[in-house]
Amino acid sequence: TPEEFRKVYLPFEMDAKIGKEGGDVATVSQTGDFPESFDWRDKNAVTPVKNQGSCGCCWADSAVQNIESVEFIHKNGTGSPQQLSVEQVIECDAYDYACYGGYPSHAFHYIMDAGGLATEESYKFDVAGHVICLANQTFNWTCGDGICDDPPLTGFCDLTCSDKNHTLVASISSFVSLPENENEIAQYVATTNP
Repeated sequence: TPEEFRKVYLPFEMDAKIGKEGGDVATVSQTGDFPESFDWRDKNAVTPVKNQGSCGCCWADSAVQNIESVEFIHKNGTGSPQQLSVEQVIECDAYDYACYGGYPSHAFHYIMDAGGLATEESYKFDVAGHVICLANQTFNWTCGDGICDDPPLTGFCDLTCSDKNHTLVASISSFVSLPENENEIAQYVATTNP
């Protein structure tokens, strides 16, 4: 039903302005020859699409996959990109709401604060059937049993942040937002990274 869909997939409204916090807007050169088309998959710089299942973590997937590609390009694009841990971001990012939504820009802030990401292999995606302890512990609109007068999620969660137990293998020191002009976005993607 529409009510069930709203409850599961639209748990709260997010302010789109918040997601633009942080990184400077990338500068895009207006000169030079730019390809008519360009696909980073042809350069082996994009990892396979991740499956978030019923967890609303597309924000974490996109941030992590961006770092996977940037790291691969930074290392001169040899071999295959290393797959990094989305689970770490979902469990440990105090700026966002785990499976209940978030922003890639906030994920980048968490990753900088944490000092990097572990590999997917060492910190596997494991949210199916689990309730995640939200790192920020202030969001209580989604409730474990559907009754929203429950205590914060710490009372009945079974996954907590364990980033200190894992070796961090990839890090970032900054990030940029892309301009809103689609031609500039295409130029940036073709000349810089996915």
